[in-house]
Amino acid sequence: MYKEIRTAIVNANFAPGERLVITYLAKDLAVSESPIREALKRLVSENFVVEQGIGLYVASVSKEQFIEMLDVRLQLELIAIRRSAKYITAEGIQGLRQDINKMEEALRKKSLMEYYALHKKFHDDCFSFCNVPYLIRALTDAADHNARGINVFKLRIWREKPDINQHKKILNALELHNENEAVQGLELNRKKTFNFYVEQLIGN
Repeated sequence: MYKEIRTAIVNANFAPGERLVITYLAKDLAVSESPIREALKRLVSENFVVEQGIGLYVASVSKEQFIEMLDVRLQLELIAIRRSAKYITAEGIQGLRQDINKMEEALRKKSLMEYYALHKKFHDDCFSFCNVPYLIRALTDAADHNARGINVFKLRIWREKPDINQHKKILNALELHNENEAVQGLELNRKKTFNFYVEQLIGN
């Protein structure tokens, strides 16, 4: 139940400020109230849900908060990619190369939704070699808060056609265990996207 409710919040199926009624959620999800109550308690701890009086509500998100979250996410990712460049294995490099091949195929088919999912997998796979479980959990939370902001504010993800070459540079740096190049490549890639989000928010 936790995953279903969290996904619905991230996808903005539940709007910021919307009240979450345990009895209604239990009925919709065909479960008892107990797992719903536990799921919401966990979501409160992750700042997706807030308690107000005796009620539970989807956490609000302002443009300013979203922009701050982008910076926090970037800093976490830079720490992770530096560590991954140090610890990544040959098998890990092969897996990332397969990710990129699939991304290129998705672009050839002009399947941007498929590309988006593969793009996310590539970055998740890059960070998975940082060997710090709680950092990976923090990155997952940051990415989901980021995705929620994109959905709430209805932001476009790309200004133009996605650039595979930036990801190849990140892969090359990881393969060479070049920590600085990996950090620089990721920072360039992310800032290009994050700046595009900020431009849209300022323009709205």
